[in-house]
Amino acid sequence: MNEDTLNIIYGRHPVMEAIKSEVSIDKVYIYENIQKGLHHKIKKITANNKIPLVTINKMGLDRLCGQVNHQGIAAILSHREYNTIEEIFLAAEVKDEPPFILVLNEVQDPRNLGSLLRSADGAGVHGVIVGRHRSASLSPAVSRVSAGADCHMKVARVTNISDTLENLKDRGLTIVGSESDGELLYFECDYSGPIALVVGGEEKGLGQRVKKICDIRVKIPLKGEISSLNVGVAGGIVMLEISKHH
Repeated sequence: MNEDTLNIIYGRHPVMEAIKSEVSIDKVYIYENIQKGLHHKIKKITANNKIPLVTINKMGLDRLCGQVNHQGIAAILSHREYNTIEEIFLAAEVKDEPPFILVLNEVQDPRNLGSLLRSADGAGVHGVIVGRHRSASLSPAVSRVSAGADCHMKVARVTNISDTLENLKDRGLTIVGSESDGELLYFECDYSGPIALVVGGEEKGLGQRVKKICDIRVKIPLKGEISSLNVGVAGGIVMLEISKHH
């Protein structure tokens, strides 16, 4: 996938959320036969935000987006930059809330990243930190799964997750790891104060070094034969529990 493709998002929810967010949009494309009510709504909101709107036939939209279910609408974003960790802390400061940060260690499936971003938005997370290597990046697929939450969430990308967690700990955050062999049940903890929740990737989980950095490791009790949950599901459950304390 080339750099230009990474700046295309598609689907009604992702595009509408992008328009409402602070993301800079170069142009919006809509299918020429899209339903009239939706066409009018998109025309109005793009005009209010001074975003060029282009009507296009199905073949052109398919060519722009690839063979995906674009729902008759796509947007070209301006070059998309990742945020800095300082911007995440500032987001918490502006809201006068203790920082609540989600850290993803080698989460490689774009669907899991999209699911986690959507849950993070719902749980009031101030920002998400992902690795530069062996990790999913922001992409059209991520935006679609997140229902556009990626356009509202601050996402920082770092070279070394372990070093970043050490830095967050030095800045006063409690590092909470979520894994199936955690010592405490996820609902048994006091999550008040600055928190960084770290979840591990699909293959290796948290990893040994990250486990050692964690102040607390929590688990979700399960009754079935499968010993662990999908990372997107597990991360969402723990995030919503932490949000009760913030």
